[in-house]
Amino acid sequence: MNINAIKAFVITTELGSISAAAKAMNKGRVQVSQWIANLELDWGIELFDRAGHKPVLTEQGQALLDKASSILRLSEKLESQVEKINGSGTDRIRLGITTFIDPKIVSLLIHQLREIEPGIELQIECATCDDLMASEQYDFIISHYPYSGIGQWEFMNVTQRQFVSVCAPGHPIAQLDEVSTDQLSQHLAIVITQQQNESVWSNYKFDHLSVNNLTTVKQLAKDGIGWISVDQDSIKNELNNNELVIINHREAIQRNKFGLGYRDSDHSLGIREIIYNVLCQHV
Repeated sequence: MNINAIKAFVITTELGSISAAAKAMNKGRVQVSQWIANLELDWGIELFDRAGHKPVLTEQGQALLDKASSILRLSEKLESQVEKINGSGTDRIRLGITTFIDPKIVSLLIHQLREIEPGIELQIECATCDDLMASEQYDFIISHYPYSGIGQWEFMNVTQRQFVSVCAPGHPIAQLDEVSTDQLSQHLAIVITQQQNESVWSNYKFDHLSVNNLTTVKQLAKDGIGWISVDQDSIKNELNNNELVIINHREAIQRNKFGLGYRDSDHSLGIREIIYNVLCQHV
């Protein structure tokens, strides 16, 4: 029994599609699909009904999902124990950080970690919030999140940060004294994080462009290509310089949870506390 096949089954169920599971596993869609097909052959059942656009769990698949998830968790714990026995479990920390965080905070965090744990090997990657939460490659993530216990992550809340919907001063919707949702929907929305889907806008269908780079997103908005909803702290200079303005919509300003995500409550507990304390002091 291939543990990758079980992982593909569980992640496909959690994320709702084989394509999303392939992205989360950093594998090709064909490979993930084949793993699931092989698992079905090994077990002699159909896990998904593939008649529609997205795979839907069969009754047999639903009955086996909890067991498969348990096997996956046991496998991850075993890998963690092997790392610790080999002396690499606490010396290497893989940290994923939202693109919205101030780089100065990242510097403070690295300085604090290396001061307390001089021999620690840090692997840091910046990504969008949805990519962070969908990935299994990190020990910890610093991210906006809709609720604790999302996917594989438990969260220690640090604060709430403000998201604002903005556009260029010359954009047509910036000229309106009050913007309705229908008027907003007539213009391109540039999306960078999952919080766009967890916000008031989740009930509306917008023509949108997905971009995973914050600098590019801001530039597109400044150039009048479309409107964006982003962490206000990440565009404070653009707001101060009047390169971007807050849209006059009643829901243009929102609050989102922000904190430290972790997967294994026993893994690197001291490191988790260091990261959390730095965030509480400086975010």
